[in-house]
Amino acid sequence: MSKIEKFDLAILGAGSGGLVIAAVAAQLGYKVALFEGGKMGGDCLNYGCVPSKALLAAAKAAQTSQQTVKFGISTKVHVDFPKVMQHVQDVIAQIAPHDSIERFESYGVTVIQEYGYFIDKKTIGTPTGRQVAARRIIIATGSKPALPTISGLEKISYLTNETIFDLKQRPKHLAIIGGGPIGIEMAQAFSRLGSKITVFQSNAKILPHDDSELTEVLHQSLQEEGITICTECKINQVSQAGGNITLDTNSGSFKASHLLVATGRQPNVENLCLEKAGVDYDAHKGVYTNSQQRTSNPNIFAVGDVTGLYRFTHMAADQATIFIKRVLFGNFLTKRKHHNIPWVTYTDPELAHIGLTLEQAKQRYGDKVTVTTVKAEDVDRNRTERATTGLLKIITDYKGRILGVNALSAHAGELLPVWGLMIHKRMKLSELSNVIHAYPTFSEINRKAVSAYYSKALYAPKTQKISRWLFRLFG
Repeated sequence: MSKIEKFDLAILGAGSGGLVIAAVAAQLGYKVALFEGGKMGGDCLNYGCVPSKALLAAAKAAQTSQQTVKFGISTKVHVDFPKVMQHVQDVIAQIAPHDSIERFESYGVTVIQEYGYFIDKKTIGTPTGRQVAARRIIIATGSKPALPTISGLEKISYLTNETIFDLKQRPKHLAIIGGGPIGIEMAQAFSRLGSKITVFQSNAKILPHDDSELTEVLHQSLQEEGITICTECKINQVSQAGGNITLDTNSGSFKASHLLVATGRQPNVENLCLEKAGVDYDAHKGVYTNSQQRTSNPNIFAVGDVTGLYRFTHMAADQATIFIKRVLFGNFLTKRKHHNIPWVTYTDPELAHIGLTLEQAKQRYGDKVTVTTVKAEDVDRNRTERATTGLLKIITDYKGRILGVNALSAHAGELLPVWGLMIHKRMKLSELSNVIHAYPTFSEINRKAVSAYYSKALYAPKTQKISRWLFRLFG
């Protein structure tokens, strides 16, 4: 039997959540073991956030070059697809040192380059027989592509977000199953790089978790770029012959050169032997945790995608911070909150959201909610950039406190932090009126939202009378 190595903390997975905990704990002097049998940095660095945004940046550059005539400039555009994909890999390589084994070993972390699994409630084993016991164990194994049940899928060559960035040649016609964030981002990216795109979405609309009014505007914008989107479309069967993939659907038969499956994510819980650790989980929903990130085993915690809650890199980092505050610093009041979680789909224009949706706000507050909208075309900076598609939608309660914000605009994701702070502090919209916004900036749309909210009361007959009375007295 192998000798059991003892640590303060053992972390399964070197993605965003696991790395945050490992870095902080090791630098605080804790003895940390980090298990990772795959690539350091997890999905975000290697297959998700980083490569997708690098590809989108290249695609936007191509699109901008094609539209320079709007600015009085004529150019000829040539997309060198292999060099575009090299750009993607270069960006990954530039960021990789931050998540590298060498960096974490320099902190004092023991990096074990194997997948770990539970032997019992406090011990982790590896395929080579290594055994580690720790006072606290953190499950941060992330997620993987969720594959739909479609006849013939297992017999053909298809892409997921874990393989699409390995392409060396541009797809002639890329079919995408799934109209969520991954599918829609890749649809626009590859379309702008010269591929024909067809998106198959089983729901009645794309991006079903976002505001319906904004997703409809984005839908129309994508179609105007030449992307075909088939909603309420069920894939019955797929097959492949030669260089063509055939998709048989309830809307007819379609052919494509490549197929991307983007139907969501599922937690990496298999092969962990969670039953031996006394950890409750669901194969599809992930590891169950309370608001302190603790599992059914009080000595084991879980963070990130494996918990099935908001599969975002920033959510994994936030959950890791909860663990650090509670376990390493004894702040027992720290707990997870879901009322101001931002999410962004990085299309052009970007689609961003934070707080409650309009439907959620009405369920909680009834009709005592107010919706204030400002069009992107009403912001001067958007006009100078020829980026006038979209709008900002603010949801407030009867006291004027911010409940939720939805935005479709250039750089919409950059607008969210101020709204997140206001939601967190339960601030009223009036507080933003005291903030001077530089002119002309994209963020000026926030100031315009305040003006729009108060315009009815500001110019009401009663307000006019009060203003004239005060003017006579003090003007």
